[in-house]
Amino acid sequence: MDTTIPDQLGDIARNLWWCWQPEVWRIFEELDPERWRETYHNAAAFLDGMSREELTARARDRALASRIQNAHRRLGEYLEQSGPRANMEAGPLHASPVAYFCAEFCLHESIPIYSGGLGVLAGDHLKSASDQSIPIVGVGLFYHQGYFRQGIREDGWQIEREGEVNAEDIPIEKVTA
Repeated sequence: MDTTIPDQLGDIARNLWWCWQPEVWRIFEELDPERWRETYHNAAAFLDGMSREELTARARDRALASRIQNAHRRLGEYLEQSGPRANMEAGPLHASPVAYFCAEFCLHESIPIYSGGLGVLAGDHLKSASDQSIPIVGVGLFYHQGYFRQGIREDGWQIEREGEVNAEDIPIEKVTA
């Protein structure tokens, strides 16, 4: 499959596999470190603000093209290894996956729908199930207001930064069926 660098980065950004692969998320960081920080390490929002031409030029200027192709290939291999053949013990679940209900899931900082321990635990469960090819669907709440981001002033006091969560800017998809 011969795809362009922007298409490969788009495929990677739309699957949270990248956030558990330090060598992959570093590609986004190396493309534009400042923008990576500004988007709170959100690969989808990061790509939305750059043209295809700019992405291609930056990747070539920074000699990232082969790393992007390798990451894209690895994502494809990961996706091929999932499914009914990946974990025969979970076979019956492939017809009817486990529904995991929780108010919040901490999957990555780019999806600000968690506030603490419960979300972290739920996110760990989803990651473990993914690693073991156990079909599971996380069902939770989506707060458009999200949670605040914490900062610390020079005098040591906490600063809260409220933020609206734009569903178009985070790597999630609405499921209606």
